Amino acid sequence: MDDVNGLRVSLLQILDQADKWLGDLASESATRDGQLPSLGGNIRAIGRLRTRAAPALINVALLGGFSSGKSFLLSGLQRGVELKRVSTADKYIGLLPAAPTPTTACPATVIPVEAGGQPDANGRGFLRVRFVDTEDWEDIGNSPAPPVVAAYAMEQADITARLEHHWTRDVAEIEILLSEVALPAKLYDLPGHGSPNAIHDQVVRRAMADADCFIYVANATRSLSENDLELIRHLYDHYTTSGGKWVVWVVTAIDRAMDLGLDDQPAWKSTVDRNNSYLQENFKLPDGRPDSGFIGRGFLAVSPALEARGRLLLKQGEDAEGRRLLAESRMDELREVLNRLIRTYTGKRHIAAIAAEARALVTPHYRVLADRLAVERLPIDQLTTPRAALGKRLDDLAAALEVTGSRLKAMLEQRIRTAEQPFDKLASHLHATLDEDIRSADLRKKKEENKVEVHKTQITREWMTTPTGPETIWKQEFESFTNDVLGIVRATLRDSNPVSKFDVPAAIDINQLIVPKSEPSRSETRDIVERAAAVISVITPVATAVGTVTATAMGATAGAVVGWPLLVPAGLTAAAAVVYGAAKHRKSRTTSLDVLREEWIADLDKVANDVRQWFVSLAGLRGSEIIVRAEEILAERRDELARQIVSIEDRMGQPETLDRQDLITRLEPLCKEGEELVASLVRLTHE
Repeated sequence: MDDVNGLRVSLLQILDQADKWLGDLASESATRDGQLPSLGGNIRAIGRLRTRAAPALINVALLGGFSSGKSFLLSGLQRGVELKRVSTADKYIGLLPAAPTPTTACPATVIPVEAGGQPDANGRGFLRVRFVDTEDWEDIGNSPAPPVVAAYAMEQADITARLEHHWTRDVAEIEILLSEVALPAKLYDLPGHGSPNAIHDQVVRRAMADADCFIYVANATRSLSENDLELIRHLYDHYTTSGGKWVVWVVTAIDRAMDLGLDDQPAWKSTVDRNNSYLQENFKLPDGRPDSGFIGRGFLAVSPALEARGRLLLKQGEDAEGRRLLAESRMDELREVLNRLIRTYTGKRHIAAIAAEARALVTPHYRVLADRLAVERLPIDQLTTPRAALGKRLDDLAAALEVTGSRLKAMLEQRIRTAEQPFDKLASHLHATLDEDIRSADLRKKKEENKVEVHKTQITREWMTTPTGPETIWKQEFESFTNDVLGIVRATLRDSNPVSKFDVPAAIDINQLIVPKSEPSRSETRDIVERAAAVISVITPVATAVGTVTATAMGATAGAVVGWPLLVPAGLTAAAAVVYGAAKHRKSRTTSLDVLREEWIADLDKVANDVRQWFVSLAGLRGSEIIVRAEEILAERRDELARQIVSIEDRMGQPETLDRQDLITRLEPLCKEGEELVASLVRLTHE
């Protein structure tokens, strides 16, 4: 992972430079009047990006049945399990509470953060809680005692261990920020299957969309059974529709299944063999072969408890026995599997995404500074012509903003209609491939039901991704649409012909259309535009554009460009449009197998229509995000033109003095540093 670590070090250094540069910009009195209103918020945002960039290079979601050992395994992955001697017994204490009996727990996340930052995440980490009645997080504190964590995370725990004003509130999710980690991963501990809490289900869906890979956790003391089928099939559907996110299969708690069988092998090995056979039997490709992409190498057997005991023995000087237990725990083998995913897939993508976000924060401030410096360098007698030209450009850009949105929406509608056309044939395809399977299956049995559902998922996915399938067509249409939007944005910006030497059109690329950027407050944006508008008498079109674009940027139209409902989280891709949870057949109350089969067959028409609606909704959502970002970029340019006009007016109202050269001397190094900073972020974005 050396190349990834090198990129991460470079990113951290550049983020440090960005934080310092923005701070210098804020403290430079000469730039104060022309600073963007978002400067203070962007300085704080850079700090948050640095925290994210420090250790977390992969997002891992842990799934499994109740009391499968997910929470204990998560703690173990970060070496957060401690072995304590209590009287004459051993007690294992993890970052998250673990119960030997089934219990209801809320979603929990353990997030690596930079050491030495705020809040203090040393020791057992810093606990934060979000309740169901708010979107805000509330801080609990550093290194919380295990009963305190349990009181927030588990329904059956002693609620009086919470802060008193939290006793009557329902918890949506908890987070533990942790600075001492063994794995550079953000770990989601998702509730056991069948959570009765709708808020928990919402958090789980968001976490699954965010995850780079999954760990499915089973316990060594029991083999998989029909009770596990629905959850694993849900994971299989997500694996299939997300383009094949990795699934790592883990049998944990092997220390509790060490008894030897007739073959002189520990019991956990038999559990691993039976579980692997179970996956191979229930998740097959249409040709009858096990789906090796989903199953992978099968179950890896581990024990966080053995590792914790081994570490304790090493501390006590029992090196040989301690090392033996560490090896027997196999925890390092599991960490290496995840580290390989980081090296191969997620690390560089994570770094590039953070660099792109930082670039979106820094670039507008550099552009404003570059324009200010260009104005200050020009003699007063050369400012009249640029001022008049800027007024015309601002007027033209405001007019362009009024029509750009509707123009892009029409383009998007046409692209989606092209990609949607193959869906006219999906229902007939499902009937041709599944009707016979359904008529020959005993749908009253879970394994038979699962077989049909798995086949339905595979058939639909294969159909979607054929060379003439809607997903393949949409990828091409979306790429063309994005390039068309980019061309329109560049052309519009090029027509604005900036005063400074900063080449705005060349600076706009695909990444800036994809990465969201925080918008300045509506009132602050309006203030500066109206001030410029008053100077050049274009108040009506500019003010109208402000209202329209700001509302769009704040999300008033996001996700509903052509009337589509917001059905899914914004992070999902078009590949995830095939969400079968909403399209699965629900069993009838009838006891007749023949009637049940006919219901399933008839339901295929609804499945085809549901998949079509999800596809259209997600395509619309993705396209609308590009449109909103394009309008934001144009609005930023409009605001920059307005600020240039104000700056020129101020400049023309002041006499030439020796202080002017002093001002230029102070601005030049600050501008050069900003230019180098933006260039560095661009390089990291494209690594």
